[in-house]
Parts: sequence; structure tokens; C-alpha cells
Amino acid sequence: MPAVDTSEKIQPGLTTTQAPFIEEAQSHGQLYIHQPYELYSEENHEAWRRLYARMLPRWDKYANEHFRAGIRSLSLPADRVPRLDDVNRFLRPLTGFQAKP
Repeated sequence: MPAVDTSEKIQPGLTTTQAPFIEEAQSHGQLYIHQPYELYSEENHEAWRRLYARMLPRWDKYANEHFRAGIRSLSLPADRVPRLDDVNRFLRPLTGFQAKP
């Protein structure tokens, strides 16, 4: 069997519950965190681009008109992970709800 290279440590990031900013919020009893947008990597944005590009034609084909209208109303960016503050600017007036990280 080939040897496994373990010299490169995987750093906790935005796709894990073991991120320091999450642990700190939990230690202070906070239910929500701020969205650490500056920590999103180009890889995170690329994953969003691929997901959005894959889902959009499916929504157009299979989703009902109310869902499609809702997606359009949110003005989600196709090229980067959405900032929740931006999403909430559209979501809150329409629904009275807001997204929280």
C-alpha cells in the first residue's frame, strides 16, 4: 500500500463545526454567529457557482411559480456565496423573516 501523506494539516474552515469562531460563539452561549464572509475561499465561491449553475435549470424546469418568484426576489448572486445581509435586504420586506448563520 502506498504511504499516506499526513504532513499537510487540514485547517478548520467554513464547512465544519470545528471552526474557532463557532466554538467561541458557543462558549458565550450565542445561538447565532456573524457570517465570516472574509473567510470564504475561492474554492467556496467556486462550489457555490457550480451548485447555482446546476440548480437554476432544475428550478426553471421543476419548481412551482411561487418558488421561482421567491428565488428571483432574493437576487442571489450566481458568482459568489451570498452575503446574508444582502439576502435579508430582500427577504425581510417580503416575508418578515431573516436568515441567520
